[in-house]
Amino acid sequence: MQRTRWHLASGDAAEARRHLDEAKGLVEACGYGRRTGEVAESEEEIASTPHPNPLPGPPPEPGGTVLAGERGPEERQEDERHGKERQGKKALRT
Repeated sequence: MQRTRWHLASGDAAEARRHLDEAKGLVEACGYGRRTGEVAESEEEIASTPHPNPLPGPPPEPGGTVLAGERGPEERQEDERHGKERQGKKALRT
């Protein structure tokens, strides 16, 4: 929902819609009815947004951290490097 609000504030209805659809799916899947009003308000606001006018840069992460289940770009690069190192070590052993 935070990313939805950020994109709404920037005027980027398309990205706001994408993030709202993800959040709405999670709310429904988890049965988290406390957020249904917030989802409905965001849907109304998206419907009334005239045209995109996105702010530069990505939306801020909550608390300045990567969201749960997401890896930041540095972690993904590090994972890739470690994966290649492991593959190289396996090739040397065989």
